[in-house]
Amino acid sequence: MRAFVAIPLPPELLAAAAGVARGLAHEEREWRVARDDGLHLTLRFLGQVDPDRLAALDAPLAAAAQVTPVLELTVRGAGAFPTAKRPRVLWLGVDERRPGGALAALAARLEEVARGAGFAPETRPFFPHVTLARARADRARVSGLEEVGSLGTFVVAEVVLFRSLLGPGGARYAIERRYPLGTPP
Repeated sequence: MRAFVAIPLPPELLAAAAGVARGLAHEEREWRVARDDGLHLTLRFLGQVDPDRLAALDAPLAAAAQVTPVLELTVRGAGAFPTAKRPRVLWLGVDERRPGGALAALAARLEEVARGAGFAPETRPFFPHVTLARARADRARVSGLEEVGSLGTFVVAEVVLFRSLLGPGGARYAIERRYPLGTPP
Protein backbone atom coordinates (compact mmCIF):
# COMPACT_ATOMS: atom_id res chain seq x y z
CA MET A 1 0.00 0.00 0.00
CA ARG A 2 1.06 3.61 -0.52
CA ALA A 3 1.43 5.53 2.73
CA PHE A 4 2.41 8.94 4.09
CA VAL A 5 2.41 10.89 7.36
CA ALA A 6 0.51 14.18 7.28
CA ILE A 7 -1.53 16.84 9.03
CA PRO A 8 -5.05 17.03 7.59
CA LEU A 9 -6.70 20.42 7.27
CA PRO A 10 -9.55 20.92 9.72
CA PRO A 11 -13.10 21.16 8.33
CA GLU A 12 -13.23 24.93 8.81
CA LEU A 13 -10.30 25.40 6.41
CA LEU A 14 -11.18 22.68 3.87
CA ALA A 15 -13.88 24.71 2.15
CA ALA A 16 -11.70 27.82 1.96
CA ALA A 17 -8.73 25.90 0.59
CA ALA A 18 -10.91 24.06 -1.93
CA GLY A 19 -12.33 27.39 -3.08
CA VAL A 20 -8.84 28.77 -3.61
CA ALA A 21 -7.91 25.63 -5.56
CA ARG A 22 -10.87 25.99 -7.90
CA GLY A 23 -10.20 29.70 -8.31
CA LEU A 24 -6.53 29.27 -9.20
CA ALA A 25 -6.99 26.19 -11.39
CA HIS A 26 -10.00 27.55 -13.27
CA GLU A 27 -8.85 26.03 -16.57
CA GLU A 28 -10.09 22.52 -15.75
CA ARG A 29 -8.50 20.96 -18.82
CA GLU A 30 -5.09 22.12 -17.60
CA TRP A 31 -5.31 21.13 -13.91
CA ARG A 32 -6.21 18.12 -11.78
CA VAL A 33 -7.55 19.66 -8.57
CA ALA A 34 -7.10 17.74 -5.31
CA ARG A 35 -10.23 16.35 -3.67
CA ASP A 36 -11.60 18.69 -1.01
CA ASP A 37 -11.53 15.99 1.66
CA GLY A 38 -7.93 15.08 0.86
CA LEU A 39 -6.23 18.42 1.47
CA HIS A 40 -3.34 17.96 3.88
CA LEU A 41 0.20 18.97 4.78
CA THR A 42 2.51 16.04 4.01
CA LEU A 43 5.27 15.59 6.57
CA ARG A 44 6.86 12.43 5.11
CA PHE A 45 5.86 10.44 2.05
CA LEU A 46 6.70 6.77 2.49
CA GLY A 47 5.55 5.37 -0.85
CA GLN A 48 4.71 1.73 -1.43
CA VAL A 49 4.97 -0.08 1.92
CA ASP A 50 4.37 -3.66 2.97
CA PRO A 51 1.84 -3.78 5.88
CA ASP A 52 4.35 -5.56 8.15
CA ARG A 53 6.95 -2.87 7.53
CA LEU A 54 4.33 -0.23 8.25
CA ALA A 55 3.45 -1.92 11.56
CA ALA A 56 7.12 -1.75 12.56
CA LEU A 57 6.96 2.04 12.18
CA ASP A 58 4.16 2.41 14.72
CA ALA A 59 6.23 2.89 17.90
CA PRO A 60 8.88 5.16 16.31
CA LEU A 61 6.19 7.37 14.73
CA ALA A 62 4.34 7.60 18.05
CA ALA A 63 7.58 8.59 19.82
CA ALA A 64 8.40 11.25 17.21
CA ALA A 65 4.94 12.78 17.62
CA GLN A 66 4.98 12.59 21.42
CA VAL A 67 8.05 14.82 21.78
CA THR A 68 6.50 17.50 19.54
CA PRO A 69 4.40 20.19 21.21
CA VAL A 70 0.89 20.92 19.99
CA LEU A 71 1.26 23.23 16.99
CA GLU A 72 -0.58 26.33 15.81
CA LEU A 73 -0.36 26.63 12.03
CA THR A 74 -1.57 29.35 9.67
CA VAL A 75 -2.53 28.64 6.06
CA ARG A 76 -1.57 31.68 4.03
CA GLY A 77 -0.40 32.62 0.56
CA ALA A 78 -0.18 30.54 -2.58
CA GLY A 79 2.52 29.57 -5.02
CA ALA A 80 3.56 27.12 -7.68
CA PHE A 81 6.31 24.57 -8.12
CA PRO A 82 8.75 24.93 -9.77
CA THR A 83 7.79 28.57 -10.53
CA ALA A 84 4.67 30.63 -11.22
CA LYS A 85 5.78 31.04 -14.84
CA ARG A 86 6.09 27.28 -15.34
CA PRO A 87 3.61 25.87 -12.81
CA ARG A 88 3.34 22.11 -12.34
CA VAL A 89 1.90 22.13 -8.81
CA LEU A 90 -0.25 24.78 -7.08
CA TRP A 91 0.02 25.05 -3.31
CA LEU A 92 -0.99 26.96 -0.19
CA GLY A 93 1.72 27.95 2.26
CA VAL A 94 1.71 26.84 5.89
CA ASP A 95 3.49 28.78 8.65
CA GLU A 96 3.91 28.21 12.36
CA ARG A 97 2.09 30.84 14.34
CA ARG A 98 4.74 30.81 17.07
CA PRO A 99 8.41 30.92 16.12
CA GLY A 100 10.60 28.05 17.17
CA GLY A 101 10.66 25.59 14.31
CA ALA A 102 8.60 22.83 15.95
CA LEU A 103 6.99 21.88 12.62
CA ALA A 104 10.34 21.56 10.84
CA ALA A 105 11.72 19.63 13.83
CA LEU A 106 8.78 17.21 13.62
CA ALA A 107 9.40 16.69 9.89
CA ALA A 108 13.09 16.06 10.63
CA ARG A 109 12.20 13.47 13.30
CA LEU A 110 9.84 11.71 10.88
CA GLU A 111 12.59 11.71 8.25
CA GLU A 112 14.91 10.12 10.81
CA VAL A 113 12.30 7.45 11.61
CA ALA A 114 11.81 6.69 7.90
CA ARG A 115 15.55 6.42 7.22
CA GLY A 116 16.00 4.25 10.32
CA ALA A 117 13.40 1.89 8.88
CA GLY A 118 15.28 1.65 5.60
CA PHE A 119 13.31 4.12 3.48
CA ALA A 120 15.27 6.13 0.92
CA PRO A 121 16.19 9.62 2.14
CA GLU A 122 13.98 12.51 1.06
CA THR A 123 16.12 14.59 -1.26
CA ARG A 124 14.05 17.78 -1.24
CA PRO A 125 14.13 20.18 1.70
CA PHE A 126 10.99 20.32 3.83
CA PHE A 127 8.70 23.11 2.64
CA PRO A 128 5.36 23.12 4.48
CA HIS A 129 2.49 23.41 1.99
CA VAL A 130 -0.87 22.00 1.00
CA THR A 131 -0.99 20.76 -2.60
CA LEU A 132 -4.07 22.13 -4.36
CA ALA A 133 -3.68 20.99 -7.97
CA ARG A 134 -1.30 19.32 -10.41
CA ALA A 135 -0.88 20.37 -14.03
CA ARG A 136 -2.30 18.11 -16.71
CA ALA A 137 -0.64 20.03 -19.51
CA ASP A 138 2.95 21.11 -20.12
CA ARG A 139 1.86 24.70 -20.54
CA ALA A 140 -0.66 25.04 -17.72
CA ARG A 141 -1.49 28.61 -16.81
CA VAL A 142 -2.25 30.17 -13.45
CA SER A 143 -3.10 33.66 -12.27
CA GLY A 144 -4.05 35.17 -8.94
CA LEU A 145 -1.39 33.54 -6.75
CA GLU A 146 -0.40 36.87 -5.24
CA GLU A 147 -4.02 37.61 -4.26
CA VAL A 148 -4.30 34.67 -1.84
CA GLY A 149 -4.04 35.89 1.73
CA SER A 150 -4.50 34.12 5.06
CA LEU A 151 -7.15 31.42 5.19
CA GLY A 152 -6.90 30.98 8.94
CA THR A 153 -5.05 29.41 11.84
CA PHE A 154 -5.65 26.01 13.40
CA VAL A 155 -4.34 23.89 16.25
CA VAL A 156 -2.66 20.59 15.45
CA ALA A 157 -2.86 17.99 18.21
CA GLU A 158 -1.97 14.92 16.14
CA VAL A 159 -0.32 13.65 12.98
CA VAL A 160 -1.93 10.98 10.85
CA LEU A 161 -0.59 7.98 8.97
CA PHE A 162 -2.62 7.76 5.77
CA ARG A 163 -3.04 5.03 3.21
CA SER A 164 -3.48 6.27 -0.36
CA LEU A 165 -6.15 4.52 -2.41
CA LEU A 166 -5.63 5.19 -6.10
CA GLY A 167 -8.65 5.16 -8.39
CA PRO A 168 -9.99 6.57 -11.64
CA GLY A 169 -11.25 9.75 -9.93
CA GLY A 170 -7.92 10.41 -8.21
CA ALA A 171 -6.46 9.37 -4.89
CA ARG A 172 -8.55 8.92 -1.76
CA TYR A 173 -6.98 8.75 1.67
CA ALA A 174 -7.83 6.41 4.52
CA ILE A 175 -6.57 6.92 8.06
CA GLU A 176 -4.39 4.04 9.23
CA ARG A 177 -3.30 5.50 12.57
CA ARG A 178 -3.35 8.73 14.56
CA TYR A 179 -0.38 9.87 16.67
CA PRO A 180 -1.05 12.52 19.33
CA LEU A 181 1.44 15.32 19.75
CA GLY A 182 2.95 15.97 23.16
CA THR A 183 2.44 18.89 25.49
CA PRO A 184 0.28 21.93 24.73
CA PRO A 185 2.16 25.14 23.96
